[in-house]
Amino acid sequence: MTQLTALQVKQLAVLQRDYPGWHIAYDPGRACWIATRPEPPTSREHAAGIRRYLIRFSPERLVARLGEYIEQTHQLRGGRHTFTTSKH
Repeated sequence: MTQLTALQVKQLAVLQRDYPGWHIAYDPGRACWIATRPEPPTSREHAAGIRRYLIRFSPERLVARLGEYIEQTHQLRGGRHTFTTSKH
């Protein structure tokens, strides 16, 4: 199994710190970043395109998509923040 680079370890730590409502991992075998919600999306969220898993090939793209998901989920739930970042 391929080990994470020092940079990837740092990036993973930052993502896990900034997105505590998600399980964040890096899969070195597939060279992708994965974010998993602790609970599946509601039927309304699913219909709006929200999924339980996000897979991106860079941490920057994962952060961008997480931000979109968090905002979309916030709007769908009438302003209640869930799966948020530590900054909110």
